[in-house]
Amino acid sequence: MKKRLYIIAFTLLLVLFTGCKNAKRYKVTFMYENGDKIIEVKVSKGSSISYPNTKEIEGYYFEFDKTLAELSNIQSNIKATAYQKECDKVCRYYDGETLLKEETIKYTASSTAPTIEGEANPSWILTTERVNNVYYYTYTLDSGEEFEVIFEYENGRFISSEKVKYGSKVEYPNLGEEEGYYYDFDSDGDLNHVTSNITVVVSKLICDKDCTFYIDDKLVDEQYLEYFEKPQFPANPKGTTNQVWNEVKERIDNIYYVKYTLSYDILEPTITYYDDGQVVDLLPNKFTYGEKVTLPSYSKPGYEFLGWYISDISNTSCSEVGGYCEDNIKVYAKFVQISGFKEFVLPESSGNFTGIRRVENGSGTYVYQPVFPTTANSQVTLYDWSTSDSSIATVSTWSSISAKKAGYCVLTATLKTNHNYKINCVIHVTSSGIEFSNVNEANNHILYNVTFLGKNDEVIAVRKAEKWGAVIPPTPLSYDGFAFVGWDKDVFNITEDTQIHATYVEGSNPYVGKKISIIGDSISTYEEYVPEGYKTFYPYPTADVSDVNLTWWMKAINKLGGKLFINNSYSGSCVSTGGSSASQSMERLSKLVVNGETPDVIIIYMGSNDCHAPYTVNSFKSAYKKMLTNLKQLCPNSEIVLCTLPTSNLYTKENQNAYNNVITEFATNYKLVNLDKVDITNYLVDSAHPNKDGMEKIAEQIVKDMLK
Repeated sequence: MKKRLYIIAFTLLLVLFTGCKNAKRYKVTFMYENGDKIIEVKVSKGSSISYPNTKEIEGYYFEFDKTLAELSNIQSNIKATAYQKECDKVCRYYDGETLLKEETIKYTASSTAPTIEGEANPSWILTTERVNNVYYYTYTLDSGEEFEVIFEYENGRFISSEKVKYGSKVEYPNLGEEEGYYYDFDSDGDLNHVTSNITVVVSKLICDKDCTFYIDDKLVDEQYLEYFEKPQFPANPKGTTNQVWNEVKERIDNIYYVKYTLSYDILEPTITYYDDGQVVDLLPNKFTYGEKVTLPSYSKPGYEFLGWYISDISNTSCSEVGGYCEDNIKVYAKFVQISGFKEFVLPESSGNFTGIRRVENGSGTYVYQPVFPTTANSQVTLYDWSTSDSSIATVSTWSSISAKKAGYCVLTATLKTNHNYKINCVIHVTSSGIEFSNVNEANNHILYNVTFLGKNDEVIAVRKAEKWGAVIPPTPLSYDGFAFVGWDKDVFNITEDTQIHATYVEGSNPYVGKKISIIGDSISTYEEYVPEGYKTFYPYPTADVSDVNLTWWMKAINKLGGKLFINNSYSGSCVSTGGSSASQSMERLSKLVVNGETPDVIIIYMGSNDCHAPYTVNSFKSAYKKMLTNLKQLCPNSEIVLCTLPTSNLYTKENQNAYNNVITEFATNYKLVNLDKVDITNYLVDSAHPNKDGMEKIAEQIVKDMLK
């Protein structure tokens, strides 16, 4: 215990010695009278200091020539000398419990025992004890009586015994030291002054443990436990790796003092650069956690570099990365080709399709199919169907062509019974549909300049687009008192050099430049714009949504002046179901976080499949609540926008109202978009999915409610 007190005293001493580095400091020297130095420290002006520990000499103590008052509010250099003083000695003589004599003398002086009547040379039993600067000598007259002191465990097992004379002092037996345990002695008498037979019961007890936890020399936690209890280690600092808690243990009396100090390495996530799916070797290729690094410029012949993007399915660009991101980072280059186009060639074939026809069906929708030459068998199931570029268009086993983005590709039908027999043609995909084309048109590459202008005709950006192609719009300029409400022309289907003006109305738009994500089902999908492995509906052969810019969500983002962050939409998904596709699952929601960043805004348009499927309103409500809880945990700073369900053929009006009541109830804490005001019944390509006019109606309502 004394050792522990010394440690505490010295710690307090160091605290008192510490002052402001910029304040005036004075030297305080403690020394012995022979000139040997005890300690010398520098303290700030006005500080106070206590006496240091001095060496211990039998029979003596040290006294300083400076009082504690003189060592407080220090205003100058001080020298304090310790002078050796002789201790006092208190001598007490007992006959049994009767005090015969007491005197105080110097330690080196001799005490004279009292006279005992009838005994010329009485025998005295001596016990001694030092308390601070005083020795206590206790003399007990030897009566000749002997007493037995027995030590035993609490279960009665014998340890040892000792016979002693009256007034003697008995020491505890040495039972050794066992890791994590101590011995408690429960005596029915005074072992310092034995006057009767004594039984001492020994209990084996578990030690306590005082655990302190330090990170970067800072105490972050302290736990008081039994020795064999395992501590709960504090959370490791963010941005660290190779964490190890180093243990230093010291036992003082019956307590273990365990100091845990965390050692770690600062995390250095990697940066990987991608160009068209291939890794490119660029620097910097890593960063230190907490550090922002600027991404390099990148070029390749025949292409204009648009910038680095957080994902190949995102329109959010980035010029620097890092900061407090713990994950390895991936960035993706986007280009527009300006020269060196590969010559488009139509492979040799047994014949060529003679055109592309638009075939109407009974539901009011249509598909695009090729027109066979008169010399060929036109039964489509006899052929295997393919396109030369699935990013431009795909074709079904029934020869229905799905447009995905503007461009040219070759449509081929291969006879199943004779793979050498092929029929093909060049097709041209635009947002307006699919056309029959030829090699000369496909090789006639024309680039147009698209200039984006502000309210006062300021140039915001100039983008290049190939004929019939699209551009990613820039962030519009902001003006006090005016709200951006969209561009005056489409950013796709570019057919000439064009100027696109930002349009404004009086008011404000807080979404300009914001990163916007979508959580949806098939209505919100588009191939190559959702995470890998997600099922999609759009583009679809019977739909006229043949460009991503015709979807409700891209329309809304462009009208709001935002940037697509991540579209987390999964065809066929519900809120209520289990599994990774459910929008309530953390596995799915976690894809909203990219390179350590989260979206500024999350628009949730979910529930159509729940409303149509055999799920109760209560199960939907429970799942919707879980989805929002998980979202707030994952993206605590994101604004969440909830959309009710529009009128549709997919579900009954009664179910629509019941599910919308649930969404509206949750919207008391979020922004609400009232899609129930939108009727898309007559704007569907099937029983559930809107055509491009239906998409426009949804987008208009979303923008209207978000800006009100």
